[in-house]
Amino acid sequence: LIGLAVLLSVAAKGMAATADFAARCAALQTPEISGLTVEKATVVPAGKVKAGVGPGAEVALPTHCLFRGTLGARTGDQGQHLGIGIELRLPLQWNGRFLFQGGGGLDGVLGPSYGLVSGAHFPPALARGYAVVATDGGHRSASMIDPHFALDQQGRIDYAYNALDKTTVLAKQLINRFYGTGPSR
Repeated sequence: LIGLAVLLSVAAKGMAATADFAARCAALQTPEISGLTVEKATVVPAGKVKAGVGPGAEVALPTHCLFRGTLGARTGDQGQHLGIGIELRLPLQWNGRFLFQGGGGLDGVLGPSYGLVSGAHFPPALARGYAVVATDGGHRSASMIDPHFALDQQGRIDYAYNALDKTTVLAKQLINRFYGTGPSR
């Protein structure tokens, strides 16, 4: 009987922690940060996702909060989607660390922020407890080789340096709001 009571107590605490986690994630829908348009803030259950090609291309990810938004969203003269897009993933079991996942090419693609270590046999940073952020470099395109964003002066500035700085600052603000403390590393 005592064992059953302990088991039920542990289960109740786990359910309360999960409910609190979901509430904190939902609260990111309205972060009240000037110029930020929130696209999504939702809990993603633990599971495997496809990350790459070939055998072993699936990785296991923990339960986490997925946040997506855009700073300074606007439409360029050519109809392109401009503004600094970010994707931040916040794990249920956070290790207190933060990882900025880089892009590639001319950016423009907001890839999943898993924190993959290319060519290595390590679990992604998210699976190791890191909060992980990625950016599209200030514009969204069909591919990482589309240069149309460069027709816009602010698009060039965002790509050159603004996206890195503003994404880092925003991610740290959201981490602090979500966990109640900023990253230690």
